Amino acid sequence: RHQVVPVLKELNPALPQTLAGNLEVLGAEDAWLATSARDAFAPLVRHEEPGLLAWEEAGFGKLPVALQRRALAMAYDAVVGSRRGLSFERIERMRAPDLRALDLGAGLRLVSEHGLRWLAAPFEAPEPVWAEPGLVVDPWRVCLEVGTPDEAGPLGPDAVAFDADRLRGPLEWRTARPRSDRFAPWGHQQAHSLERFLAKEHVPTPLRERLLVLAMGDEVVWVVGLRRSHVAPIHEGTRWALIARHDKQTWFDRGNTDPYHD
Repeated sequence: RHQVVPVLKELNPALPQTLAGNLEVLGAEDAWLATSARDAFAPLVRHEEPGLLAWEEAGFGKLPVALQRRALAMAYDAVVGSRRGLSFERIERMRAPDLRALDLGAGLRLVSEHGLRWLAAPFEAPEPVWAEPGLVVDPWRVCLEVGTPDEAGPLGPDAVAFDADRLRGPLEWRTARPRSDRFAPWGHQQAHSLERFLAKEHVPTPLRERLLVLAMGDEVVWVVGLRRSHVAPIHEGTRWALIARHDKQTWFDRGNTDPYHD
């Protein structure tokens, strides 16, 4: 700066005023572009949680290139927590319309599935929590209750009931382990890998290991908000019902999700 600016001032004495004016213009335009990108991108976001962001591909592809680049930088910042290492080349690779999967390093991945583009940071599963009746587990806001079958009330995506006497072991709340968990969906007697079920239900890959489940060891009895298993159904002879509830909406609450459908 001390060497170059004096030479430039000799060539153009008005350089300080011109440079200050240009910086003012560039600053205002940068602020306008940032706001425009945020306003254009926000309606396209379909899922957002720490370390994970998904947006609609079709709508994103219709944005001007300048807004696409800025939107991707904002998405990267939201998932990673900074823009360190986010080069022009990396943004262009993320912007490619034919992208299927992209490894961005350090466990960060961008994948395209079911019309959405998912930017996912490495996921560290929280410790499982024993499912004790009466205990509300934060931050998942799930709980178990024991009552008569009549006390189970309406059942649906966020509430299921089991015959308490038919459950074979202790239950725990935890996130899914798709490759090792076993699951027999309602209406099916035979258990298969949870991964197989989630793929059939078109659950995006980045979401699978983040799903909340109620499990007995490696046997899942309820994928919260999606489906319960065939284990321990309520029947005419049921004395006590174990009722599991979840009190917030899930990504799967599409208005017609039924955990008991075949």
